[in-house]
Parts: sequence; structure tokens; C-alpha cells
Amino acid sequence: MVRVDGSLGWTLSRAVPLTDANGGIVEWLGATQDITARKKAQDQIREASERLRFMAEAIPQKITTARPDGSVDYMNAQWMEFTGLSWEQLRGWGWRQITHPDDDLEKTEKLWRRSLESGEPYSVTRRLRRADGEYRWHLSRAHAMRDREGKITMWIGSTTEIHDQVLKEQKLRRANQALERFAYSASHDLQEPIRSVRVFSELLTTKCRDKLEGDALVYLKHVNAAASRMEILVKDLLAYAQTSLLEKPSQLVDSTQCVRTALANLAGVIAESGAIVDVEPLPDVCVHATHLQQLFQNLVGNAIKYRRKDEAPVIHVSATRQPEAWLFSVRDNGIGIKSEFKQQIFELFKRLHTKDQYSGTGIGLAICHRIVEYYQGQIWVVSEPGRGSTFYFTPQSGPGLEKTLAQ
Repeated sequence: MVRVDGSLGWTLSRAVPLTDANGGIVEWLGATQDITARKKAQDQIREASERLRFMAEAIPQKITTARPDGSVDYMNAQWMEFTGLSWEQLRGWGWRQITHPDDDLEKTEKLWRRSLESGEPYSVTRRLRRADGEYRWHLSRAHAMRDREGKITMWIGSTTEIHDQVLKEQKLRRANQALERFAYSASHDLQEPIRSVRVFSELLTTKCRDKLEGDALVYLKHVNAAASRMEILVKDLLAYAQTSLLEKPSQLVDSTQCVRTALANLAGVIAESGAIVDVEPLPDVCVHATHLQQLFQNLVGNAIKYRRKDEAPVIHVSATRQPEAWLFSVRDNGIGIKSEFKQQIFELFKRLHTKDQYSGTGIGLAICHRIVEYYQGQIWVVSEPGRGSTFYFTPQSGPGLEKTLAQ
């Protein structure tokens, strides 16, 4: 219809007949409604839908939409091109037939069902069969779309091929494992000859001291010191290489007992320094006992080593429950760490002081970082120079943990 201002508007007209006793039409009653706004909204929705569909067909990812119950009601052309199957073969739950049989289809469906029930995002890595029969690695994700009341109206998912990336990661993982085995073997085999050098140099010093003089005694002293440092270094390298050789436990481990074992190993330096170590009740966690012992022994040992000269070390070990994991802490009253070094201290062989100031090889915190990384956890330090340090670590990570800890 042409409006008063000359613009065109949409109307919806309806009419019903009025009849007499014999059924004859006497007159018509009609009404006309302005629906211009509704038509514009419908046009906008249709344009948006067409735009989204165009985008879904244009991008290289495989796009999927599903009903609230999880049954697939749309797949873009990339799916049909990749699988060589028709839409009729893939719709509903047809994607089951292209999943690799060794990728645990039951587990994949269980994760999907869990997302459907909870509304949480879905993510899974699996191999899908290409049209030529080859299986390729893919990462599939899905998110729920909700209405204003929060009710799920549909699921939108994307599937991205990551085959080359997975193969490179597998190759790198194998290379790292081979390197770790070599480092372990080399460190283990070097222990005995280095120990022999140290022992015989000490014997030579003891038995031939009267026959040696001047530079000879100085040189022998340097040999003894170097052999001792090398023995400690090889021992630490062996501990570093061993961290990834221990399998993750299938049962919970008593972390309190692991602290006790670590403190027993440190009994000598604790008594010598007069350190006070306070340990709160700690939880059971799914981490190998040897790894937990190494963590506590290195962190408590460092707290004792880097103590202030005028004050006995006071160390507090505790754990608090976070939404996704346990957060452990080891707090001390030592010399502290400058902010610019808080990341560097976890690097291999990184030392902030000379060996004359503080002994050590610079491997202890690297071992801690490697252990926590092995369990997909996190470790960091909060510290100020002269005001002590608090080392935090989470034995394992979980969704949303990083955001929670940041808060």
C-alpha cells in the first residue's frame, strides 16, 4: 500500500461474510492491519539466516547444527565433499559411521550426551574417514545457543582438520621420549666414573698430601671440587630426566606422607639451619608419590637454602580447594625474588646467585616445573625481595582453572 508520505508499506487484509437465514451473503466485514514492521523483521531474519548459511558454506571448516536433543539437522557442503556421503546418509546421528573404530565411539558419544545434559561446550579430537577411505585427525567443538530464558534452542559446531599438526606432535613426542631416555641413560652411566674420580682424588689428597706441595695441592683441590660439583649435577640431571618416566598413578596418593618423606630427607639441613617447617593437613591427589616428594623436597630445600642470614627459616606448607583443583603453597621468610626473575627461575640451569653465594646446580625448580607440566598443572611464585616467597602449584589442571587462579 502507498502511505500518506508516499512510501510503500505492507498490510494484511482479512474479510469474513455475513449471511442471512438462507445462507446468502448479505455483506462482508473486513479489516486491514499494518504489518510493515513485522515484514521488515522477517526480512532481516531471513537475510541474517542466508548470510550465516553463506558464511558456513564459504569457510573451510565443516559446520554443523543440531537440535537440542543432539540430532544433526544441517551440515555444510564441506562435510559432503570430505566424506563422499550424501546429506541423507549423514543427517541425524549419521556421523557415527565415519568415526575411526579405534577412537572409542562410545566415549565420544558419552561426552556429547554430557554436553547435551549440562549445556557445557563440547570438544573432542578424533579421526574421521575421508571419501578415499583415509582417516584424518579432526578437532570438533560445539556450543549451545540459548533463548532469553536460557533454554537451549540449537547447537552450533565446527570440525577442523588437524591431521598434519597431530602427526608433527606425535613425531616431536617420540623424539622427546628418545631424548629423555638418552639423558636418563647418560646421566645414569656417568654417575659411576664421576664418583670414581671424586673418590680417588680424595684418596690422593689424603695419602699423598705430604708428598705434594704448591700448585700440585691447589690443582688437586680444584679436581676434588669439580668432581663433587659434577656428581651433584649428574644426580640432578638424572632426577630431571626421570620425571617423565614415571607413569601417572591410577589411585590417590597421600600428599601429607610425601611431605614427611621429603622432610626426613632434609633432616640434616633443617637441623643445621634451625628451620621451622609447619605443615597443614594436605589432600590426597592423583600424582605419583615420587613426584610429590620431589616437589616438596625442592621447594622446602630452596626455602632453607635462600634464607636470610639474621633469621632462622620459617616455612609453611598448605593446600586450599579451588573449583577445579587443589592449590598447594610453600611459603617462606627468605631473601625473596625480584619480579623480573619470577619466570626465569623455572628454566634449566638458571641461577640468580653465584655458587660462592649459594650452592646448587639450578635444576631444582626446573624439575618442579617439569613435574607440574607433566600433569598439565601450573606453578608460579609470589615474592618480594627481602620479604620471602610463596610458591604455588596445582598438581592437575581443569577447565576454567586458569581464570579462577587469576582472580
